[in-house]
Parts: sequence; structure tokens; C-alpha cells
Amino acid sequence: MKMVTPIEDLLFSLKNQKKNCFVSKHVDWNEFDKPVSIVRKPVNKAQLQKIIYVLKKHEHNFLLSVVNKHKNVISFLLDPLVNPCPKLSPITNNFSNKQKLSFTVECLPVKSQNRLKTHDDLPDLAEVACLIHFEELACLVSEVFRLDCNFKLLVESQAYGKLFGMPKITIDNFNNRLNTLSKSLIKNKRVNLIDWDRELCKLPNFWQEVKQEKENLIKFIDTNDQEVINELKSIFPTIFMSIKSKDNDTKLYMDTLSMSQALKLHAERAKKITINIMAFNRTRKRLEDRLNLFPNDQRGTLTPAQDKWAFFAIGPWNKLYPHHGVGVLNTKNNQVSIHYWKNLSQISNNMSTKYLYYSTINI
Repeated sequence: MKMVTPIEDLLFSLKNQKKNCFVSKHVDWNEFDKPVSIVRKPVNKAQLQKIIYVLKKHEHNFLLSVVNKHKNVISFLLDPLVNPCPKLSPITNNFSNKQKLSFTVECLPVKSQNRLKTHDDLPDLAEVACLIHFEELACLVSEVFRLDCNFKLLVESQAYGKLFGMPKITIDNFNNRLNTLSKSLIKNKRVNLIDWDRELCKLPNFWQEVKQEKENLIKFIDTNDQEVINELKSIFPTIFMSIKSKDNDTKLYMDTLSMSQALKLHAERAKKITINIMAFNRTRKRLEDRLNLFPNDQRGTLTPAQDKWAFFAIGPWNKLYPHHGVGVLNTKNNQVSIHYWKNLSQISNNMSTKYLYYSTINI
């Protein structure tokens, strides 16, 4: 019987990936094909402001139609059109005596480096729609339920940039564009972008603790600790499908059982980054980062989990997180959804098409 090497075992896990029902599949392709007209001429500031106005109006009307069905804020926050998994929320919370309601949400890392998924490293309409969604959500909660509501979006770009080994210029360019969109164009007032890495560094020796945790994990993996290995296998597929392949060879993502040398090297790198992610998550949980850094805030999340307030990144019509693909504008209903770049049937110079993707935003 042929022995299976550790890397081969990890590669086999790609075919048995746990599917997050709130995020479409990372391995299978061509399930969300959309005929899209690619607008290759850069969208200038004035044009983008018009798009933002339309998106704000749509989001306001959509959420208003939802909030009008509820008598209290908890009921609203548990609505399936707002919360993708109400049963996991901390429904024992009572906001009736509060004057302020603040949520922290980890989100907005740099775009996936897999060029089957994304076209550029910079924020696009996906991030724009996300920022608008949370702004309108906070505004309506404040107005309807008379609570001073805000969202602190813990921007993951810097922290995850370290874990993924991304170039500093890529992270800085992403952050600069994101801040410009938020402050100058969308004009967020109830959404605050917070550098998550900067906050984590307030915890004593945080990154040194991550390093030590990483060394411990490697020892557990080397001694075949099944609990740790199962955790590794559960995270590995997402990392494998997100990191940049050498020379942008996208065939690596398509033929994941070829066992070529290039595939194994890509898998080795994905394994190292997965261990980084595991060490990071274990350290911040052990140090109770949210409780210590944001003691007065409710814990929000885009990835539903027990005792967290879950939120859609954009809306219930959307199947992906902003960093997983490109933002595409549906010109018929003024909704933005996210799709893998490979799954867009590109139709250039056909402005009558229903979907638009702006290849460049010039601000």
C-alpha cells in the first residue's frame, strides 16, 4: 500500500473541504456565471459618487423595509435578512437600557491573491458596498430605536498581511484606498475603520506570543496530534485557494491532485501560512482580545459563530465576502454582489448588459 505523505494528505483535504454556508465554494468553479460588461475606462471621483449615492439609496430603502417589521432592536438584529444565522446570536442581551450600541466586526483584509478570484489588490465596489451597508444599518438602528449605534470595523489588512507575508506596499495601497473611500466619498459617520493590528499590539507581547504558539503547533503536528491536524485540514483549503501562485499559474488551483512539484511547493507555503493563522487565532482567543480591547462593545462577525452577532457583509443576495472576489453592480436593482473573476463571462463594450464591473477606480 502506498504511504500518503503529509502534504498529499493536506491536498486531499481540498476535496473534502468544509463548506461555510455563508460563503460560496472555494474549490469548485463556474457556478455563478454572470455576463458582465467590463468598464475599462477608469471611473473618476464624480462617477463613483453617483454610484455611491445610488447604492446608499437602495440600501436605505431595503433595510427600512426590514426594520419597519420590528418593534425592538433585538428582533431587528435577529431578522434573517440582517443576520445570516440568528440562532447563534447572544439573544439574552437586553439593549433596552442602553443609550449607545457599538459592535466590533473583524473584516476587510487585502483581496485574495488568487487571480481566479480577484482582478486587483485594491478595494472595489465590494468594499464600497460593505462600508455602505454597515453605515445604513447603524443609521437606521439609531433613528428607529433611538440608540446611538456604530460599527467598529477591525480592518484585517495589516494583521493578515503579516501572517500571509504580503508586501508592505500592497497593504499600504489597500489601506489608503479604503480610507479614502470611507472618509472622502462614502463619508462614513457611524462606521469607524480601526487597524486591528494596532489594537492587538496593545496586548502584552502579542506577536511574541503568536510566535511561541506557532512553535507549539509545529511540535503538535510533528507528533501527529489529531486535534491540531484536523484544525489544520479545516483551514488549509481556504488558504491554499487564496494565496498567490508562483508566476500566477492558476492551473494549480484547478488540478489539485496532480502532485506536481509546483503544486507541492504551493501547498507547503499554504501549510506554513495556515499554521500562522492558527497561532494567531489561538493567541488572541487565549488573551481575550475583544474583551480586553473593546470591553463595552458587542461582538459582531461576518462568520457566524456561537454568541456573536452575525451580519451579512453586503446583503442576503450576496454569496461571497469582499476579499474573495470582485464587486459587480447589478444595474437593474442597484445591488452589488461579489463573484469570482473566473466566473464572469466578460462581454466588453456591451453596455446593455445587466451587470457592470469597473476594472479601475481612479480616486
